[in-house]
Amino acid sequence: MNGVDPVNEVTADRTFTVPKGRAARLLPALFRAVGFTAEQVVATLGATDPVDLVRNTGTYALLTDHLSDQLCRTPAGLLTQLFVRNAPVPADDYRTVLPEELRRALYCSGIVTGTADLVRGRFSVTPVASRYFLSDQLFAFDDAGDVELTDGVDVVLPPHASSMALLRYAAEAEPGGPLIDVGSGCGVLGVSLAARHRSLTALDVNPRAAHLSRVNAELNGVAARVLVEDVTTGGFPVPDGSLLLFNTPTTIRYADGGRSSAAMPPRRALESVVGLLPAGRGCHARLFLVVEVPRGVRSASDLVASWLTDVPVDRLDVREIRDSAAFVPAAMIPQGRVGPQCPLLRHGGDAPPLARHLRDREVHEVVPVTVSVSR
Repeated sequence: MNGVDPVNEVTADRTFTVPKGRAARLLPALFRAVGFTAEQVVATLGATDPVDLVRNTGTYALLTDHLSDQLCRTPAGLLTQLFVRNAPVPADDYRTVLPEELRRALYCSGIVTGTADLVRGRFSVTPVASRYFLSDQLFAFDDAGDVELTDGVDVVLPPHASSMALLRYAAEAEPGGPLIDVGSGCGVLGVSLAARHRSLTALDVNPRAAHLSRVNAELNGVAARVLVEDVTTGGFPVPDGSLLLFNTPTTIRYADGGRSSAAMPPRRALESVVGLLPAGRGCHARLFLVVEVPRGVRSASDLVASWLTDVPVDRLDVREIRDSAAFVPAAMIPQGRVGPQCPLLRHGGDAPPLARHLRDREVHEVVPVTVSVSR
């Protein structure tokens, strides 16, 4: 790295790093100064609203490939190309379009990489309201313009539709007490709601996710205690009056024939979180679950309630989200179909094997729900 000008060059080292130091803390203000905001990205890519964008980022990235040259003419467009479309930009455009202070902060933060000809982002950057969240890139355009998908058990997801659903639901809860973000991922829930609560603790079993939660808290000026923790083992002390949030990492394992359908079965997720709540001390939890409703069960709400029949709770509220892209109606399963944007699909052409898997397991429908529990 000797002799490299941090304003005009970027590192070619592509190993995993995280933003560091004062430069990372400068990024939100610098992003806003050039118009790289949620509203601008929505308008640039033609999405309906921020929820539509995070639900269908990959689709919008593909549909706007013809805009690549145009995007690189403005700072906000170039940042959208780098961090939302996850596509490379010409090094000459990078140097001439972005302000010097922003280029310096990006370089010193370590979130860009490149060569003499092309610059690309190491992370996705998702604007949510007035905040910014770094995550792994679920897809990226290579130098030839082809899309590469990212896979791996430790991949940290960007904010997505379920994040926004639980964020809206959690905002209805009474503010004030400690906030515990369980399975924090990139930290979007805890960081977004931290100002409403006395303190923030973020927990994730994935060290990589915990690291990015810490980074995003610092990036957005939020004080957070971040721990690598497996809540399914129990024993984590929950302070009085706490609100626990858990956006469960549900993935239907239709491709491997596994007996366990979900990455973390929703019943286990619910029981683990409710088990952390001390009775009679004003604690409550809110979760997002994707529920496979068996044939013969009247509704997802009834199924979730049945999971807690042996657990004393003061209040249980289950809301079904049938307008979610993850909803698979009963009529579609026998036809071998699911919604075209269903996030349960690993690949675009996987609707038939997913539907067949659900049919073989005698699943009537798949229903996303938000759950509120108090003890």
